[in-house]
Amino acid sequence: MRNQPTNKEAYLNSLFNLDDPVLTEIEHQLKHDDRWGINIGAHEVSILSYIIKSNNIKTILEVGTLYAFSTYGMALALPEGGHITSLEKDAKTHQIAKGLISGSPQSNKIKLINCDAKAHLHEETNKYDLIFIDANKSGYLDYLNLSLSLLNSHGTIIGDNTFLFGNVYGEGKSNMSDKNIEIMKEFNRTLISNKDYVVTMLPTKEGMTLIKKLI
Repeated sequence: MRNQPTNKEAYLNSLFNLDDPVLTEIEHQLKHDDRWGINIGAHEVSILSYIIKSNNIKTILEVGTLYAFSTYGMALALPEGGHITSLEKDAKTHQIAKGLISGSPQSNKIKLINCDAKAHLHEETNKYDLIFIDANKSGYLDYLNLSLSLLNSHGTIIGDNTFLFGNVYGEGKSNMSDKNIEIMKEFNRTLISNKDYVVTMLPTKEGMTLIKKLI
């Protein structure tokens, strides 16, 4: 959870604070119903923005919308003509996100879909420059395997929360099943030895795994 940042994390979040009215409203909504800290923070948004801009990314698929903080943050980094599609299973959460994004300056870049992500990924035919995964942790390995065929040449997959709250390195800070811990460990290591990809992890508070397609 990111709602109790260390001094270092608070500094990073303040340094990269986008000071955007839509993101501020999304933060307010999250805090109002005690879900603040589940979503990525300003520092992680800056990492995503760096990747989007430095790799000329134009199309993004997001697995897990929540209230669209990351969705909107990534949309801000996209060029004109860029587009992000975000998938959210929970109908109530999807409607709240839709209300927050509707009519916003970046709304023309964003498509929100209420669906089961696995089913959608099975049926998806579009290709993407970036796929960002921040959803049900037990589904991460399935999301990864289904996403590989949806990547454009030299595309990137990013998974958030890949420390699994400390559980992958033996300092668990929340109750997680052995199965879910092994799923996340496999997500992090599965493509490390594959010559068609390069993989690294950023030691953000919750961990962020980056997978770059080399072909």
